[in-house]
Amino acid sequence: MKFQRRISTLLKVFYFNLSKANFLALLTFLYKNEVELTEKLALDLYELADEYVENGLMKLCEEFLCKNLTSENLFLMIEFVEKFEAEALRESVLKFVIQDHEEIKKNFGEDQGPDFYLWEAISKMSTICKGLTSGKSAIF
Repeated sequence: MKFQRRISTLLKVFYFNLSKANFLALLTFLYKNEVELTEKLALDLYELADEYVENGLMKLCEEFLCKNLTSENLFLMIEFVEKFEAEALRESVLKFVIQDHEEIKKNFGEDQGPDFYLWEAISKMSTICKGLTSGKSAIF
């Protein structure tokens, strides 16, 4: 019971909108240099690590997201890359779009045609890549 009150107090002092689960995961990483991740936790902790410049946690979360990239979470990861400029994840998303374009087309509905979703993914990644090499996209 004492421990729970201490965590609640620390949450108020440390970060107002931080959930208990995320706070405990952050503490686990800081003390043990490891944490068991899920996609949502990796996204949340990366954002927190970015805010507090905890590079080790950022790298761990980014590696997890790269390894767990699917056509189902592709657009979420593209938005994440846009927001945080996560270099390794950007590279993984680019490779995924190029290598697995048939899976992307297959997994998205026919309402606008499967090529629409592939084109949208390519367009978003192209926008992100612009300016990397003399104002031109490195891949597109």
